[in-house]
Amino acid sequence: MMLEKTTGYQHLGSINVLYRGNPDIPGIITECRRMCELNYECRAFTLDYLKQECYSGSETSTTKPKELIPADNKAFFEGICLPFYLGCSKQWMFDRYVDKELRGVQPRDVIRLISRTNCERRCLEEKRFVCRSANYYRYNQECRLFSEEQSFPHTQLSYAGGVDYLENQCNVGTSTCPYTIPERDMFMVYISKAIPGISSFELCRQLCMKEQDFNCRSYSYLEQGGINDLCLLSPENRQTGQAKAIRYRSRSLYEEVECRGQIPGTTLPTPSPGSTITSPPTGSSHTPPTARPPPPPPPPISNRCTFEQHTYEKVVNYNLR
Repeated sequence: MMLEKTTGYQHLGSINVLYRGNPDIPGIITECRRMCELNYECRAFTLDYLKQECYSGSETSTTKPKELIPADNKAFFEGICLPFYLGCSKQWMFDRYVDKELRGVQPRDVIRLISRTNCERRCLEEKRFVCRSANYYRYNQECRLFSEEQSFPHTQLSYAGGVDYLENQCNVGTSTCPYTIPERDMFMVYISKAIPGISSFELCRQLCMKEQDFNCRSYSYLEQGGINDLCLLSPENRQTGQAKAIRYRSRSLYEEVECRGQIPGTTLPTPSPGSTITSPPTGSSHTPPTARPPPPPPPPISNRCTFEQHTYEKVVNYNLR
């Protein structure tokens, strides 16, 4: 079952209890997904991160879009019908940001008159470039594919009514991003995995960097006495818009990655304390790095009949009222 995740939302059609976990040991996405796959009526589920419960529903945000409403400490996981060979090892394929639009960069491709699910499929199967995200315009059914995502330089994620920002989790990486300064007595509500018996926050950080089921953007380390210590991994942080989900908790430590301005696969150098950065001497053989060229404009719409491209239908002797 391939999933699309919308954090900070719930669907009013998700009312049947699918799974109940232990609130003291968060991280039940795997169990909720498995139970939904076993229930033939389950098309989606809402996960309550405080109660550690998930609720199934036979309706989705596609069939009943008005029932998708904002909800703190919850996330809506919606099944998307895509060929199995397009998936990856992540628990969910796409993060959906409702009424958000990626700005500051040009799309690499534009597809018109297409559904949101097929927009995601086109991003997953794209071969000409690495598709990391898409803007989907719900009112005119337009899909714009990007090789960048929200953490890239010169990009902004801005409010835009009627637009969904879709981030491809198969092509987004966080393992090379640097970490911020640890924060004492704070923890993240949105936890996707809990690992007990971790002896230090350094080991917890390493587990976050190596996580394969989702892109780990923060961890919370809870000191509860030896074997009861918990390492909590989360795909959310301040950059993903979940600052209010960071709460006070005694004897905990919170640390998040800072991917803003990073290029996937690289790590920006960090000067050591007291060091200075000097310019290369004049006349040296050192060549300064060249600026990255802007991305090419979207290709023009072909005037030929091609697969899933914008075209027209003609109806003779009729008028639209």
